[in-house]
Amino acid sequence: MKEWMKVPLGIVFGLAVAAVILIVSSPPRGKPITLTPAPTAALIVQVEGAVVNPGVYSLQPGSRVSDAIAAAGGLLPEAAGFPINMARPLKDGERLNITDQTSVEALTEPGNSAIIDINIATKEQLDSLPGIGETRAKAIIQYRTENGAFVTIDELRNVPGIGEDLFNEIKLLVKVQ
Repeated sequence: MKEWMKVPLGIVFGLAVAAVILIVSSPPRGKPITLTPAPTAALIVQVEGAVVNPGVYSLQPGSRVSDAIAAAGGLLPEAAGFPINMARPLKDGERLNITDQTSVEALTEPGNSAIIDINIATKEQLDSLPGIGETRAKAIIQYRTENGAFVTIDELRNVPGIGEDLFNEIKLLVKVQ
């Protein structure tokens, strides 16, 4: 290499080194990227009855009845025409039972007081259920006293005077806690 070429080459090399140093040492520009954690499911709901895949589902906060039904694979054909409030917000731990027109309406309207806890209900509250008169209300209370709290509503079938038809009529109007 000739002597005169070394000077321009040295200048170009010096400028390149200076540019690299300037870029590396300059403060960062713009806003840093912040990663947010993936959303977690905060609602656990049980969907049963006339849906394709009954079960327990994890849903995002703010989910609605329609989201729970979609998670369960949608409604079965026999659910057509049920008066379901699809826009109602869900609560954590809720049980959504899609079985027949009367019970679905009772379960999907917010603030419904028609659902009675059979473990703490009075004789008058039990008597207000369809097909349960004073005698059957007393029988339910007696059964509860003798056998302890109901674990599931299916145990109502063990109460004298409550057959399968009556049980099916009231099963969605009662609960156990």
